Amino acid sequence: MTTIDWDAAAGSFDEEPDHGLHDPAVRDAWAGRLESWLPATRSDVLDLGCGTGSLSLLAAGQGHRVTAVDRSPGMAELARAKLAGTGAEVLVGDACLPPVGERAFDVILARHVVWLLPDPAAALHHWFGLLKPGGRLVLVEGVWGGVGLPAARITALLAPHTERVHHEDLAGDARLWGKAVDDERYALVARAEPPTATPRSSTSISSCAGARTSCSPAEPARVTRTGCCTCLPVMRRTGRTSARR
Repeated sequence: MTTIDWDAAAGSFDEEPDHGLHDPAVRDAWAGRLESWLPATRSDVLDLGCGTGSLSLLAAGQGHRVTAVDRSPGMAELARAKLAGTGAEVLVGDACLPPVGERAFDVILARHVVWLLPDPAAALHHWFGLLKPGGRLVLVEGVWGGVGLPAARITALLAPHTERVHHEDLAGDARLWGKAVDDERYALVARAEPPTATPRSSTSISSCAGARTSCSPAEPARVTRTGCCTCLPVMRRTGRTSARR
């Protein structure tokens, strides 16, 4: 686990193009991705490790009801200022155990958070318990500068909770980062649908012609600007049931 003084980092946090989203091209790139990951209808979104609230602001702007959580009071203060007038709620608390009581959410969003957690498996277990049936967990992670978590590692941690995981490569879209990158950066979207006792047959959906199709069998295919994606079946032993309790 990496320890960072986020209060000390808060003042300069938004200087990174993908943090502050000051550049309209970067902001539009993240807005397009977020629109493809979140439900088309107004939903309850929990943004964990929200930082200064840039993604929360995009989600609120797309009509969603947003609750943002960060353990850093400095980050939370900046997020409240950024989200003023949107109706979003900003709370100070631990992303592993967010202070939301018995509330349930349609979406839990966490960008560059899981790699920092002392026990990612326990946090993911708790997060799935905060989702409404059929809700979705959206994780943006990567491996950069020798730190982070590869997609295969997090996909394995998601296996007890979901039937399949949608993987989306983000490294190839320089607009998201304000520059070209050559490391592993990705998004994972997992539904709160406990796996069946016997794995289903594999289903893989991908498009490399500049369009993406939805991985969810419950939704019609949607063409977006987000590039390539793959829907990955989660491999597990037979006889296992949901880890949600």
